[in-house]
Amino acid sequence: MKVKRSHLWAAVAGLVVVLVAPLVLYAQEYRPHPKDWGGDDGRLNVNEYMDGIGVYCADENKTPADTLEEGGGFLVLGPHPDFPEGKELLWVPYEDIQTGLASVEATGEYATLGVAEGTWFDPQPAIYRLPSDEFQLNVVGANTQELYEFQWTECRTVPKVTNDGCAPGQDRNKSGTCVRENLY
Repeated sequence: MKVKRSHLWAAVAGLVVVLVAPLVLYAQEYRPHPKDWGGDDGRLNVNEYMDGIGVYCADENKTPADTLEEGGGFLVLGPHPDFPEGKELLWVPYEDIQTGLASVEATGEYATLGVAEGTWFDPQPAIYRLPSDEFQLNVVGANTQELYEFQWTECRTVPKVTNDGCAPGQDRNKSGTCVRENLY
């Protein structure tokens, strides 16, 4: 049986596509944690991996911040192939945080500060204020399906530049320009 050379090349090309496509898709979805690349994008969980999920103290522009102030809040971002900066999973505004602090003070019980709506996570990501004076994020990793519970007591100092010389929340692209893309 004689096989045309063009058919053989078509079969080889098809095999390459079948073998390489899953690797390309995985590379698009995987966002290494900042500790994996030696950087710091201002997340509170910089030393704790949560399947690419980051929690931030943020200002009114939803940019990482050192403190919580009027207009700011807690921002939770998760990895998503269509959003290189991370997809917003949950925003808890300053006013809701203050209400939660007052509730814990009055009741001695934990308070729910915010629960995400309409995300692909089950259960939905949520932030709580605990009677131990800690905040807690509960979230299930999209890839691992593992429940992560992360606690913190205060905002942290946000670095003014990352290891690549770009501002927090930015990375250097192939042409050397700082762009707003987080590698997580």
